[in-house]
Amino acid sequence: ERNTLLISDYALGATAAPGGPLDPALRIVPYGGITVSELILLGRGLALSGSLAGGADGKVGVRMRLGDSDLFGSGYSLESGFLFNNAHDGLGNGSVQIPGLPPGRYAVFAPLDYRRFGGAITGGRELSLNTRVQLGYRFEWIEADFPAGASHSRGADIEPVHFDLVRGGSRLSALSFTIIDDTRDDPFLPSTGRLWWFNAGAAFSAIGSSYDFGKMQFRAEGYRLLSWRHVLRLDAFVGVIV
Repeated sequence: ERNTLLISDYALGATAAPGGPLDPALRIVPYGGITVSELILLGRGLALSGSLAGGADGKVGVRMRLGDSDLFGSGYSLESGFLFNNAHDGLGNGSVQIPGLPPGRYAVFAPLDYRRFGGAITGGRELSLNTRVQLGYRFEWIEADFPAGASHSRGADIEPVHFDLVRGGSRLSALSFTIIDDTRDDPFLPSTGRLWWFNAGAAFSAIGSSYDFGKMQFRAEGYRLLSWRHVLRLDAFVGVIV
């Protein structure tokens, strides 16, 4: 229905976390999040959604999407997205050595603070009634701050803590290809049919990325209506990152 906001997801909860790298005492951090959608924006068939999540520690995440499934009646689809994350993470197994600590003293974790800002654009085309393909581009600016080095013990071995980010500012620039085949009788409450989805993506320096990687993912779902009007769903997923 036009001009109707749909609350499609929400979450409220609390997590227990150490007070800091050198403070093992646990503290309770409440958090919450919500996603709202408008599927027929301005009566033109545009889909707009927004998500907001945050915690009492001041960390926040925002995502927005705007899509048109039939751009100017051309048969092509176009979707754009925006994201901003201001987040904190802790790495390590609880006995972490970081620079500046006196001998024999360990941190609870190696701190990682990062901010992500960017977006993505995806274009698509239906190949048949059930099959469509999509091409996408994603760009993010990432600012990360973490210790110059950190290590932790794993059994009798001492191993480095891998942050897998560039300290300071860096860029993520990636291309993706997706093909989807969907024969389900209903996209929200299916009882018969199948859905399979394949995605391949890569980031590399030639398109301005500070990170080089490739990934492939495949997901398949099948639905069967049982005699007592229940629905059996089978779901499989596999992926690889290199």
